[in-house]
Amino acid sequence: MGTKANERSGIEADFRRGYAVFGALVVLTVVEFVVAHFSPALLWVTPPAVAKAVAILFYFMHMPWLWRKEETAR
Repeated sequence: MGTKANERSGIEADFRRGYAVFGALVVLTVVEFVVAHFSPALLWVTPPAVAKAVAILFYFMHMPWLWRKEETAR
């Protein structure tokens, strides 16, 4: 159990990380749009799309939690 100040700073850090990931998704979307607009080749559009999908899976859908061990009560 942590103190309220520690819990608050943890929540604030989570929100900052969420905002940073959201900002990165916006940038990747713009890059993907520009690349798709000027070069219709799928090869150049795929990397930003895959990067966005991975960011969404890890940060917003919490995929790493599926492979974590469950915490046991002591």
